[in-house]
Amino acid sequence: MEKQFVTTSESPKVMLEIHGDLRLKGWDDTQVAAKTDTENNLSIEQQEDIIHVRSYSDTKVSVPRHAVVTVESAYADATIKGLEGELTLQEVHGDLTIHGAGPTTIQAARADLTVKNVAGDLKIAIVNGNATVRDVQGDFIVSDQVQGDLSLSDVSGNASAKVGGNATLSLDPAPGEQYDFNVLSDVVCRLPADASVAVKIARAGQVTVKNLGVDITKPGNEPIEFTLGEGDAQLKLEAAGNVFISSQAPGWEAFGHFGFDFGKQFEDMGKQFEGIGEQFAGVADSISQQFTDQIEAQADMIGAQIEATLSGLGAQLGGAGLSDEQKERISERARQVSERANERVQEKLRRAQEKLDRKIAEAQRRAEQRARDAERRAHIHERHAGNREHRPWRFDFPTPPIPPTPPSEPVSDDERMVILRMLEQKKITPEQAEDLLSALEGKGA
Repeated sequence: MEKQFVTTSESPKVMLEIHGDLRLKGWDDTQVAAKTDTENNLSIEQQEDIIHVRSYSDTKVSVPRHAVVTVESAYADATIKGLEGELTLQEVHGDLTIHGAGPTTIQAARADLTVKNVAGDLKIAIVNGNATVRDVQGDFIVSDQVQGDLSLSDVSGNASAKVGGNATLSLDPAPGEQYDFNVLSDVVCRLPADASVAVKIARAGQVTVKNLGVDITKPGNEPIEFTLGEGDAQLKLEAAGNVFISSQAPGWEAFGHFGFDFGKQFEDMGKQFEGIGEQFAGVADSISQQFTDQIEAQADMIGAQIEATLSGLGAQLGGAGLSDEQKERISERARQVSERANERVQEKLRRAQEKLDRKIAEAQRRAEQRARDAERRAHIHERHAGNREHRPWRFDFPTPPIPPTPPSEPVSDDERMVILRMLEQKKITPEQAEDLLSALEGKGA
């Protein structure tokens, strides 16, 4: 093992040339430190506040968090974490993973790219593999192409890319921002239910728009345009495959009628149990509908992908020189696969619905049991009070204990997400959210 370090400032300029795997992280020390598993393969040169690190084996490098870093080349995989300064990567030949960086420029990522949490713009020339990008606090711009699939979510600024595979987009359009994607396969785009954006689909195989106040299902051989809200942002899509656009999450307006009374019902649950069944039934219907909408949207997205695959299959088989019998056999096999995929989606929907119904029923049963217990204790107390006054020597046998109820299933992440989103949108107070979670988990029984 070989280690080297130099002392520098809080924001030095660091140049890296690594002929192996690179593990780069930011730290709070004013040092640039590097280590390798082999001897005589590492060098660190310092010229004032510029540091050059060269290595001919796998290398771990630590730099001040605010360093300005340039990776001239990394000939294998590269993982970068915890930086806050400007980051430039000229060429990475393996998989590239970035978790935390300042404004970032990538000239060439020769394999898969994963980026999360960029405090500024993310500018990319080319990605030869797939790209997964999340939480860019600025513009996201691909000047050449992502040759594989693109998954993009949480971009604060403009966004544009040419994609050689499929594109999965989760966008929250901001006023004045522009989003432009040219995709050589299919597009699945999720938008908030209250999105304000003018949408133009220049070209596509089949266009489907659902759960956004606009319902469209038709071929995209001619441009399709529509406006959501006031149209404060611009979204342009062009795809050789199909385009599916839907709401990012269930419509939360269904919860609006609860208001203050919703929390009041749970706050007074231990005191007033009249109508508890009806109250829980209303909650169950609303939440169940939200989860149904969400899973059905996912099913539609999967269906869009399947339809795109089948629609492109005929053209591929036509140019393959196969006999009609061979093409029919392959097409039938593809149809069977798609049918099984749809069946799995429907089964997922059914199980999720049944699980939610069980939780609501369990919470209702527990609340009703508590009501009966409270009523019985009140009767016992009243009877004992009368006995103490008239027959002081009467002995009362204790009430048989109530058999313990089996533990309920824990609240799922999806159910917790619904409640937290209601809290975030100020539909309910923190206390009301806690009461609802407690009721679903059966606490206090």
